[in-house]
Amino acid sequence: MSQALSDLCVQCGLCCNGSLFDFVAISESEASACQDMGLAVVEKAGRLGLRLRCGALQGATCTKYEVRPSGCRSFVCALGKQLVAGTVTAEAALAVVRDAQARVLALGAKLDPPRTTDVMTHVRVALASPLPPYDDAWMAEARATQRFLTETFHGWS
Repeated sequence: MSQALSDLCVQCGLCCNGSLFDFVAISESEASACQDMGLAVVEKAGRLGLRLRCGALQGATCTKYEVRPSGCRSFVCALGKQLVAGTVTAEAALAVVRDAQARVLALGAKLDPPRTTDVMTHVRVALASPLPPYDDAWMAEARATQRFLTETFHGWS
């Protein structure tokens, strides 16, 4: 991993805090190591993994970064791939990350009660609900934020 990408990752944390994913698969040997580090290992669809928001995350930084599981180590978001390819500068990539973080926090501030963590988990549940639990303006902002995250970090449109 390039130093620029590593620097971006430890300032971002969106893949670890539940904004992009709710689960990362790990191997059985990694499960033991994660449990030894105090991380809760869960099973989902027959696979061992960590529920995200990860317990090793402090702010936007992984406290186990140097020994993180292979699923975490191998993931590079679409923005990170652009950084490595040189199609976006480190400064521009960090500005996109800060924008994404601000969008997620803005949604969380409008929840009842307000939240600073697990915001996108609430968004995914709300967007999947047949009876939207929030007003139209919040739901529109939630859809726009989810679309922004998907396009920017997953690279899907």
